[in-house]
Amino acid sequence: MKTLTDSEYSQVTSRRKVPRPVCFDPESTVPGPIGLDMEAFLILASDATKQTASQWTKEILTQEADAEYEALLTETAAAEEKSISTRLEYLDEKISKYETWRAGSDVRGFEDVAEIGWLFSELQAGYKPYAEADRYKHNLRLLRAAKERLSLTKDNQAKRTDRLNALASVLASY
Repeated sequence: MKTLTDSEYSQVTSRRKVPRPVCFDPESTVPGPIGLDMEAFLILASDATKQTASQWTKEILTQEADAEYEALLTETAAAEEKSISTRLEYLDEKISKYETWRAGSDVRGFEDVAEIGWLFSELQAGYKPYAEADRYKHNLRLLRAAKERLSLTKDNQAKRTDRLNALASVLASY
């Protein structure tokens, strides 16, 4: 906590509210009064700081309440996942053909020949399906992480909305 000057201390003590406004603890999700340090901050903070924080809180609440946008995100993510999966199936088929050829290419007995190792290395490095498949697999991991985040957001939406509303109320009370 910031060390208050005598002037700030007297300003804080003269403007304290009893009881203090209620806020939700994000860890326990239990409502309780804001802390004395938070109250001191709210009393000493400029109106511009509090108004900006309040505007951001309201904007977040508005965005999160936009079910149409959320549905579009979910639909887009599902379509993209299907598209990537289809593309990966196609690439896996091409890679499988290459792997089958490589495994049956009469190399037995010549595995130690450096040039054969170079040949396979160069063919694999230059064979676009390998690079494409790696890129699509990476994109698929990112997409699945985004979908999981979206799912968690839905699950925690009510709690988060309660916390944001409580914070907006606290900001407005000072």
